[in-house]
Amino acid sequence: MVGNINVDAYLATFFVVLFPFCLLIIFYYAEKGTSWHTYPTVFACYYAAFGIIVLIPIDIAMVIVNRRVESDTDYLLDKSKLKPAYLTFFLTLTILASIVLIIQEGYNSDGIRLNINVNYYFLFLTT
Repeated sequence: MVGNINVDAYLATFFVVLFPFCLLIIFYYAEKGTSWHTYPTVFACYYAAFGIIVLIPIDIAMVIVNRRVESDTDYLLDKSKLKPAYLTFFLTLTILASIVLIIQEGYNSDGIRLNINVNYYFLFLTT
């Protein structure tokens, strides 16, 4: 075996470091009048976006190392660990940024028209 990549240790380290980094970005750059319910949504969006970026180096390293190995079992095992992470971050980012944040910003702008915006957006998604 050419090399051994500890995917679990990499993911645990970077995702623990990513948590305070996202909090720092939100509380440093957020406006004073931002509604409290927007903070968790934006935090999850930042965490998912940066999480995808953090996954790329270990994915590339796995491909390089596992190309030199005779069997594909290590690559398939490592790939099975990263695929759910990619999928989780992608779906989280897509749903929160494309649906939830739009509804929240519509409510923050003019809360009276929230019902109309939700109905319009639902109609847009289903067609």
